[in-house]
Amino acid sequence: MAVLLCLVGTAAACGSAKEARDPQSTNGKAEEKYANLNLRVIGPKGERVVGDRSVVRKAMDILSTEPETNSIVSMSRPADYRIETINTSPTVSYEPLEYHIWLSPKKDILEVVKEPSGKYWALPEKDSRTLLGILSA
Repeated sequence: MAVLLCLVGTAAACGSAKEARDPQSTNGKAEEKYANLNLRVIGPKGERVVGDRSVVRKAMDILSTEPETNSIVSMSRPADYRIETINTSPTVSYEPLEYHIWLSPKKDILEVVKEPSGKYWALPEKDSRTLLGILSA
């Protein structure tokens, strides 16, 4: 019984942490996820800002599925791409995030380091293809 309560408490705490990462308006109502975000994409073709809500949502949904891991790495070369989140509304609280993204040697997997935490993970092939399409558009 105590183990079950511990697991329920842990699940509730994880849910609270996720809610804290999601954008919230100052009046406490949940807004559409990522509605007030733009993405600054920096890559081999230069820098551009992505404001299309469906593209931003798709990219952030992929990037927000980071695994529960403590992997922290130091890469041997600069990132191929960088994504920075930009809050477009002064009434919505959202802490800016930065993702450094590398193409794997076979160019089929994207490897991600989230800043400022330095957390590392590799995206599945399907998500890598989708995100690479967004990054190279």
